[in-house]
Amino acid sequence: RMIYAHKIRMESVPVFGAFDCPDAGQPTPQRSQSTTAIQALNLFNSDFVYQRAQAVAQLIRQSVGENVENQIRATFRVMLGREPHQAEFIAAKNAVKDSDLATLARVLFNSSEFLFLP
Repeated sequence: RMIYAHKIRMESVPVFGAFDCPDAGQPTPQRSQSTTAIQALNLFNSDFVYQRAQAVAQLIRQSVGENVENQIRATFRVMLGREPHQAEFIAAKNAVKDSDLATLARVLFNSSEFLFLP
C-alpha cells in the first residue's frame, strides 16, 4: 500500500519540510538526498502520520476484532506483508498494552522495512 498526500503547488507541507521535498512550482524539480534524525522525528510526530496510523488501527480493529494478538499480526501483515518475529511480537504487544494499536502503526510507518525498498 502507498500513502499519498495532496500537495498544492507553492504551498509548503510541514511533514515534507525535513525530507528535501522538491519545489512543486518548478517544471522539473530535482530532489536532493539526505537522511537525518530530524526526518525520523518529523515523520513519527507529524499530524499526517498520526492520522494515517489512526486510520490503520481502525481498519485493523474492524477487520479482526478486539483480540490484541490478532490485531498485532494483522497490522504486520497489512503494513509489512509478513508476520512479526517473536521478539517483534512481544515488543508490539507491550507497546499496544502501554499505548494503543495506532502507536504500533506509527512505529511500523517509521521502520526501515516500511520506508525503504530493498
